[in-house]
Amino acid sequence: MVLKAEQVSKYYIRPNGVANCFEAVKPCDLTLAGGSVSVLMGRSGSGKTTLLTMLSGLLRPSHGRVLLDEKDIYALADRELSRLRCTHFAVIPQGTGAVSALSVLENILLPFSLIGRTADEKTVLSVMEKLGISHLASAQPGELSGGELRRMAIARALCVKPDFIFADEPTADLDDENSRVVLELLRNAADEGAAVLIVSHEAEAARYGDRLYKMNAGQIMIP
Repeated sequence: MVLKAEQVSKYYIRPNGVANCFEAVKPCDLTLAGGSVSVLMGRSGSGKTTLLTMLSGLLRPSHGRVLLDEKDIYALADRELSRLRCTHFAVIPQGTGAVSALSVLENILLPFSLIGRTADEKTVLSVMEKLGISHLASAQPGELSGGELRRMAIARALCVKPDFIFADEPTADLDDENSRVVLELLRNAADEGAAVLIVSHEAEAARYGDRLYKMNAGQIMIP
């Protein structure tokens, strides 16, 4: 599967002031294909997360199209778009996205319930083991550190084996060893056929990518 952004942009209108239009992402093109890791780097506030959110079907662009195998995802009805996201996309957000009423394991298995699939227990346990959170399966999110919550969110995205993984600062809150493990797992997911987009401001992430992009003041470029 191929995901394409065609002249996608996002702007916000401020209610007051002379400069009442803020352009978070200037018109840009980007293609994500299975089997590859794309790394998007830039400072905080450069528009990286806004672009990722549009690509992942969570934020409608102001202009342009996001095409999944030539079908405009934002032309779909809300229910269809939600189903598409659940079936093909996985997002690792900057926050944890944890459901506080569920255990760690239940949080990781939640996407399977949403798409009506049975989890591969071996895969789930293997990913949790690699991320060092297998002993936390029955713990509640409120009992976890920031780094443990981040690794739980990463496990949730990886275990469902989506076609596209959108990782927004996936190594934030992690030490060097856990950062290496996470980046290797994302690289492995691409090697197994997924299209992976890593948004990061850490130079180490670039070593795991097939394509490197930079973003500055809402403009995307190839360095």
